[in-house]
Amino acid sequence: MNKVYKKSYKIFVLWLIMLIVSMVSFGILNYYVSLRVNILYLIVSTMLTILFAIIYKTENIYWINGIDFEYSSKLTSQDRKSIALKYLKLFGLINIMLLVYSILGFIFSIPWIIDTIIFALLMLGGAIYTIKFQRSDF
Repeated sequence: MNKVYKKSYKIFVLWLIMLIVSMVSFGILNYYVSLRVNILYLIVSTMLTILFAIIYKTENIYWINGIDFEYSSKLTSQDRKSIALKYLKLFGLINIMLLVYSILGFIFSIPWIIDTIIFALLMLGGAIYTIKFQRSDF
């Protein structure tokens, strides 16, 4: 039996709360124990990957900028999963790249400003790359 595709932001709000809690927890922990800033970047990157995994599982692709509910409701379940998988693969790869960089950054004591630049470039690059995922490509 096919499930009804309904518009809901409950899980997204829970994810947003988890993101805020994890970032605040980092800030509190960093107050007591000096942590590298790239740990915060890993938290953010991992949370984005989790978000896209949730979008894939729930098929709520209308959470993605540029895709509205009306459009996504006309797609088949397989089409919605296919779209979500593109984002999940991209940001999963970015997360892995950031993890590898973070390990190397820790080993070689790379300054935090370089960590910040690498994080910004990876996120910006990922965001720009998603332009290829225009609705006409779906």
